[in-house]
Amino acid sequence: MLGSASAQHPGMEIDGTWEGLQNFIDDAIQKYEKKATINPIRGWLRKSKANLQILSALVPMVPDEKGMSVLKGGLTFVLKVRSPAI
Repeated sequence: MLGSASAQHPGMEIDGTWEGLQNFIDDAIQKYEKKATINPIRGWLRKSKANLQILSALVPMVPDEKGMSVLKGGLTFVLKVRSPAI
C-alpha cells in the first residue's frame, strides 16, 4: 500500500516500508521548520494563533486611500485562509 502512494505521487520517495514512511515524514518536518528559519515572517506567523489575531486586529487600520484597499483585501484574504491551517 505504501508503494502505491509513491506510484500515485511521483515526488514521494517512499520505499514501501514503515521506516521509509517515517523517514519521509521526518524529512518533511525538517524542510517545514527550515522554511520558518529562512523567512522570519513565516516563522513569526507559525509561532502562535495570537500573532494572527494581532494582525487581524491591525488590518482594519489600513486606510482605503491610494490603493491601500488592495493591500487590505489581500491581508484579509490571507489571514482568513491561513488561520484554519494553524
